[in-house]
Amino acid sequence: MIELHHVYVILYAIAAALALIVAVVVWRRRSARGALSLAAMMFGISIWSFTLAMEWYVPTLSEQAFWLAMGGLGKWICPVAFLTLAFNLSGRRRWLAFGRIVPISIVAFIFANIEWLNPSQLFYRTFVATTMGPYTHYVAVRGPLYWASAAFVYTLILIASIIIFRVHSRTSGSERTQAAILLGGGVLPLVIDIVGHILFGSLNGLELAPFAFLGTGALWLIALQRGALFNILPMARDALVEQMSDGVMVLDGEGLVVDANPAACTILHIPLAQMIGGPAIVALEGMRGSLDLLHGSGRRRSVLSLGDGDDPRFVEMEVTPLAVDPGQPPANLVTLHDLTEERRNIEQLKLARKVFDTANEGILITRPDMDEHIVDVNEAFCRLTGRTREDLIGMNGSALRSGEHPPEFYEAVGETLRTTGAWHGEMWQTRADGTSFPSWMSMALAKDGEERGGNIVGIFTDITEIREAESKLQFNATHDSLTQLPNRLLLDDRLEHALAHARRTDGGLAVLFIDLDNFKDVNDTLGHAQGDALLVEAARRITAVLRESDTIGRFGGDEFAAVIAEVDDPVQVETTARRLLDTISSSYRLGAKEAHISASIGIALFPADGLDAASLIQHADIAMYGAKELGRNGVQFFSERLQATLNRRRAVEQELWGALEERRYFLLYQPQVNLSTGKITGVEALVRLRARDGTILSPTEFIPIAENSELIVHLGDWVLRTAFAELAAFQAITPDLVMGVNFSMRNFEEMDVTALLNSALEASDVKPQSVNLGITETAFLADPKEAAAKAEKLRDMVGVGLSLDDFGAGYSSLTYVRMFRANTIKIDTSFVQLLPDDPEARSVVLAIIALAKSLGATVVAEGPETEEQVCFLRANGCGVAQGLYFSGPVPADEIALLLRKGPFRLPVVQ
Repeated sequence: MIELHHVYVILYAIAAALALIVAVVVWRRRSARGALSLAAMMFGISIWSFTLAMEWYVPTLSEQAFWLAMGGLGKWICPVAFLTLAFNLSGRRRWLAFGRIVPISIVAFIFANIEWLNPSQLFYRTFVATTMGPYTHYVAVRGPLYWASAAFVYTLILIASIIIFRVHSRTSGSERTQAAILLGGGVLPLVIDIVGHILFGSLNGLELAPFAFLGTGALWLIALQRGALFNILPMARDALVEQMSDGVMVLDGEGLVVDANPAACTILHIPLAQMIGGPAIVALEGMRGSLDLLHGSGRRRSVLSLGDGDDPRFVEMEVTPLAVDPGQPPANLVTLHDLTEERRNIEQLKLARKVFDTANEGILITRPDMDEHIVDVNEAFCRLTGRTREDLIGMNGSALRSGEHPPEFYEAVGETLRTTGAWHGEMWQTRADGTSFPSWMSMALAKDGEERGGNIVGIFTDITEIREAESKLQFNATHDSLTQLPNRLLLDDRLEHALAHARRTDGGLAVLFIDLDNFKDVNDTLGHAQGDALLVEAARRITAVLRESDTIGRFGGDEFAAVIAEVDDPVQVETTARRLLDTISSSYRLGAKEAHISASIGIALFPADGLDAASLIQHADIAMYGAKELGRNGVQFFSERLQATLNRRRAVEQELWGALEERRYFLLYQPQVNLSTGKITGVEALVRLRARDGTILSPTEFIPIAENSELIVHLGDWVLRTAFAELAAFQAITPDLVMGVNFSMRNFEEMDVTALLNSALEASDVKPQSVNLGITETAFLADPKEAAAKAEKLRDMVGVGLSLDDFGAGYSSLTYVRMFRANTIKIDTSFVQLLPDDPEARSVVLAIIALAKSLGATVVAEGPETEEQVCFLRANGCGVAQGLYFSGPVPADEIALLLRKGPFRLPVVQ
């Protein structure tokens, strides 16, 4: 048979289980405000109920006293958790601060568990045994310490109950229901416990506590199941409010701040402890216009500024009246939304739109697929494509594609965008008129979110001018700026391609080196502008003769080079070269003047004359020099003989460099003998060059080479100064001695001859009448009038004599002789050495002697070597002879000996 105490044990156990279930369920919803407090309270009730069950279950006094003491843990947790729950529910969270709740918990723990610290003196006076059938239950007789403990615990419960009751009275709906449930479920077991203590635990022999605990657990469990607790109740809603970015403030009817979330504290820069319980007008005093909004009626909203200075903040404030009981002052809900960042974003968006609209680069926004429609474009895009914005919006993006790229190009662009999110490179676009233009395009995939697609933003710049500039730079880098022909760089490249083709096909090709003869004379006489015009015309003529498959380039200065491909027969190349000579040699009309030039062409053939580009160009150059040596205006193929000639020429060039500094030049002197008296009346200074190996180089070898460089200028200066110094020594022996000095036409053209002669004469103290400058008649061929004018200037300003050398070997123009007015005419050696047997030589010599006498000039015969030649010259009135018959060129000391020795013995004329 079940005893009554067994019923108590079962009821207490069921109540403990129900309370534990509620605690676990609420704990799982601990994100709601106050959930932890309620879970702790239900856990305390579960402990309290379980210890009471054990107290009724064990039969002995010591065991019951133990469980009675353990019940103090539950009595401590319940009031503290209940008070914390009340603070959370009412919004008085400042009381939940560590510095306040911890001392309350410690004191509550001491008072709740003091009853088992010293039971014999202050708490339990004695235990009275109560018999229920065979079961004995001991009821303690309470002492003063027990009542002090109970009074403190019940005070905490009373304070919490009052707070919850105020929440219940000020709210409505589900909040009011929740407050009632919490108030009833939390206060009921504690009130019954108080009654039980007063009545010693029973009413007419019936224990009330198990029924109270069981009712509390059942009530809250039912409330949880029906959603009346912790689903739509303030605690869950408060958790949401706590995490809101908008500020929330609850004002009571007196305008005091009842509650506020963290966002409100952040926006207003006021701590929560300072805000709760204070006037709202103080919390909002930094927000201009908030007072008028608070005192208004109905629901009102406005954007107000917060803060001063250059960076104010903007807050949207909304005041919503809250429903209260009749007769109560109106309460308000204040929400604060910080618009500062939004306004900044709007300004940034406006700025971005302004940049979008005014950017110089075209901006295009399309759907993710390149073929999808255009979303937006800016003005620059419209301007660059020649279309209107209305036409472009909605247009298929593929309509802008040009035919410059294959479909695979756009597929690769799309793939790059999908994998990397960006692409940039050169892309051709199409204008409204159908023309294409190059652009530099940068595209990026702008996503709306991680999983959502966005748009493709393309920014492009018209790079037509850049490409044209690059093309121009590339053209300028590979072409001659004057003639627009390929320069040496491009010519070499095309020659390499032609050689590669010739090697593959076992074909031939030719390289032509073309040099314009006497171009320098045109430049010097007509000016560089006219010279440039002649080069342009010559380039045009050469291009007209060659085939399109051939390449003509300007090699530099007045030199051109041509590559003739697919050559089967050298005759074919020579025919082309002759045609080039004919077209180049035609007259040139340069403004109001006319010019005539010729050309020298050298030819090298592949593979006979070279297997690579460098060899072919070098050998064509050698052949061109060979054509010049043969008299110019001709064509010359490369040969080994030409190569040997060039090698010798280069060897002589190497000897020339540094010869002055190394003092390897020296002068020899050949006497000029009067054929009437046998006396030496003059000497001719002849320059010689000693090579580094000790051999002596003839002037005929090194003078022409020196004349093609500036060396001849320095050499001429040295010869004059050295010869005049020796002449001063010779005149100490023969005072009326005259010295002849050969003078290069290059010196005549480029040097200030007047200043040079005066300086050399002054330095040697030689009279100008003792000097004869020897000039060949070929010097007059370029410009006879100018040459004659310079000679006249020397005669008038300096006073030196002039000698016309090698007369008869050149054109022998009487006009030149008349214009030159030479003091001395020298008969060329080639005629003298044929005397007296050659009739033609005799006629020429006699004619020159007669001409010289008629002009009042002295005649000097060059080169007599035999007695017969000297006798012929004496017999026919030649005044002076210079040849091996008397003496060859000798050093200065030997000339001095000859002067001291006296006259030469002359042969007797028969």
